[in-house]
Amino acid sequence: MSPSSRFARDRSGAIAPLFALSGVVLTGVIGAAVDYSGASSLRSRLQAATDGTDLLLCRSSEKDQGKLKQTAKRPWPGICRAST
Repeated sequence: MSPSSRFARDRSGAIAPLFALSGVVLTGVIGAAVDYSGASSLRSRLQAATDGTDLLLCRSSEKDQGKLKQTAKRPWPGICRAST
């Protein structure tokens, strides 16, 4: 009987390596969930800011492109600062 087949069939003391491997996988899954949650939250805030800027520009009676750009940039520093 080869050592690898004995190792594969041996069930004594198998809980520690199984627990260690599942702990590593669980930590990775939790980390991915936290990253996804943060990215999703940032995306929602950016979408809300974009929608608000669109509405602000649509309601503006200004025709000068330079002034419209300044108006569009006004809400963004607060959004970007809150996301860090």
